[in-house]
Amino acid sequence: MPLVRVGVVLGTFGVQGFLKCAYSTDHPEWLAERKQYLLMDERTGECLPVHTADVQLRPDNFVIRFAEFNAPEPLKQFIGWNICYRAEVGELPRESGEVYYFELEGLEVRRPDGTVLGRVVEVWDNGAHTVLDVKGAINRSIPYQAEFIGEVNLEQGYLVTTYPLDYVEEDR
Repeated sequence: MPLVRVGVVLGTFGVQGFLKCAYSTDHPEWLAERKQYLLMDERTGECLPVHTADVQLRPDNFVIRFAEFNAPEPLKQFIGWNICYRAEVGELPRESGEVYYFELEGLEVRRPDGTVLGRVVEVWDNGAHTVLDVKGAINRSIPYQAEFIGEVNLEQGYLVTTYPLDYVEEDR
């Protein structure tokens, strides 16, 4: 099950055990709806399950308190950690046509004629746009842009690309 990051801990806040966090979500209004999160250190892979006690949204950040903590001192160790939750494909609320990047990993990549090129093994951002790393018949990176991705079918597990791959033969 993929992890969805919603924030990064910037520091402690106040004396009641709040954490001040930077947003990593397009839907901050959903933060208070989830009752359990994971605090995760990307450097070590360490995870700590925590239960939401209070969330306060602010223009540039949010503050959150977990039931397991009521003072700032023990929270200092979490500065720089991510706030995440586990999600299954299709579980998240979405607007029409919206796809979460984690849902793209594992999808089969096809040409419009149905030729299978491989599977998405990683999704990342290069600063200009999102990129799909594809492994299989090709081992290439493909930009995840509307002009090159004609269809994403999560239910059937594939996406269709028109990205020019004239050099595919090199990979075989």
